[in-house]
Amino acid sequence: DDDDDDDNDEEETETAEDSKVESTANMDGACAADTSEAEDENEDSAEKDGESEEVDNLQLAWEMLELAKVIFKRQEAKEIQLCAAQAYLKLGEVGIESENYIQAIEDFNECLNIQQKHLDPHNRLLAETHYQLGLAYSFDDQHDSSLKHFKESFSVIEKRLAMLMERIEKTEEKGKSPAKDNDAVSDDKQEIEELKELLPEIKAKIEDAEESKDGKATKAFQETLVQTGKTDETPASSSSSVSNISHLVRKKRKPEDNERDNKDPKKAKQEESSVNGGCGDAAHNRNGVPEKMESEEITSPKKSDPEAQSTS
Repeated sequence: DDDDDDDNDEEETETAEDSKVESTANMDGACAADTSEAEDENEDSAEKDGESEEVDNLQLAWEMLELAKVIFKRQEAKEIQLCAAQAYLKLGEVGIESENYIQAIEDFNECLNIQQKHLDPHNRLLAETHYQLGLAYSFDDQHDSSLKHFKESFSVIEKRLAMLMERIEKTEEKGKSPAKDNDAVSDDKQEIEELKELLPEIKAKIEDAEESKDGKATKAFQETLVQTGKTDETPASSSSSVSNISHLVRKKRKPEDNERDNKDPKKAKQEESSVNGGCGDAAHNRNGVPEKMESEEITSPKKSDPEAQSTS
């Protein structure tokens, strides 16, 4: 009996252990499923967080730049005003990033107005602002203004190159110069190389703006032709339908026909009078002789003579 009890205890222990293993496996599977779902949720939330973080960064940058702009504009010093211009420039870049092109154009124009008051015509900052304005106008499909500012940017770079080359020539004409001048010359030469690399890019933008402008003009011209064609088709169809009424219009009678018609009634009346024996509609003179007979006697006296002879 004791042995049987021990065997039963062992079987119950094994059964309990098996059930524990199964429950553990089930728990592991459930945990794995929960973990995978949690990972998917974390990925989705990470993407949303990334997008919201980007938006938050743009909003934060805009707020900081707006505050800086207000602070800088309160002061009249040249350096501080140029800092305000840079704040406007960065606000314009934020506007382009957020696709608010109208606001970006306004900010860039404010920046340009300040820079033109305090900077030389060959300053590189002017070239950068004109370039950014060209981009903003091109994104807003204002290709005429875009082309204008790209050309202005190119012109500023050319002026800058001419100024640097002239300054280098003057320095080299002096002959031996201190190390400070040599450093300035090397800096100018390096800047010249940088500017020469920028020119092709600006030139490509100018060509793109010209193509966009011509394409827009061509499209507008084609639309005008189409609209003109539609308006021309309507009168043409109506005129073709109306032009077929000539058979309904009474033609003007010729003068000869009128005279012939005027003579025919007289002849008809004369014939009628001869048939009716001078009565009816025929007109009589005072002696009761028809006018026709009287007129014949007057107009042809020679004819009456032979007739008289023949009767006699």
